[in-house]
Amino acid sequence: MDLNQYDELLLAQKMLALGNKYIVTDAGSNVLLYSKQKLFRLKEDFRFYTDQAETSEFLKISAQNIIDFSGKYTVSDSSSGAVLGIIKREGLRSLLRGKWLILSPSEEMIAEVHEDSIVLAVLRRVFDFITLVIPVKFDIVKGDTALGVIEKKRALIRDRYYIDLRNDTGKVIDRRLAVALSVLLDSINRQ
Repeated sequence: MDLNQYDELLLAQKMLALGNKYIVTDAGSNVLLYSKQKLFRLKEDFRFYTDQAETSEFLKISAQNIIDFSGKYTVSDSSSGAVLGIIKREGLRSLLRGKWLILSPSEEMIAEVHEDSIVLAVLRRVFDFITLVIPVKFDIVKGDTALGVIEKKRALIRDRYYIDLRNDTGKVIDRRLAVALSVLLDSINRQ
């Protein structure tokens, strides 16, 4: 499966699941991937599968350290074992306004990801209920170029993340990294 053919994806939490479980669909609601977090691990560990029975692993996210305020997460292709990239949370910079970096396997900057507004980010941290009215948006940028956005559509029961990379016509962002980032935005930011 080639996720890079999609410019719009949706990541949704599975309802009533033990641990973090997700479904990834395309814009037409066709299920592409199933994901779950490995439970009872010292390091964050997520796996994505192409089938609901979880027999065909597609993608893996692994934390590089056990406890790390500015965590680095390696994203790998499960079939080849090749590292696709690294997603890094900017710990101190994320206190007031969430900030992440998408890095190449050699840790060169591909793009920066940050919450859309520092004012809204602070309000969201002080008044959590605001996210029910004003969705959380993360802008994906490379320099001054806007490549896309990940928008959290919060619900009372489960969160959904709309990944919009239609502006990324040059496919700067590997869609597998965008999906991995969305899972991390949900699971790590919730902690």
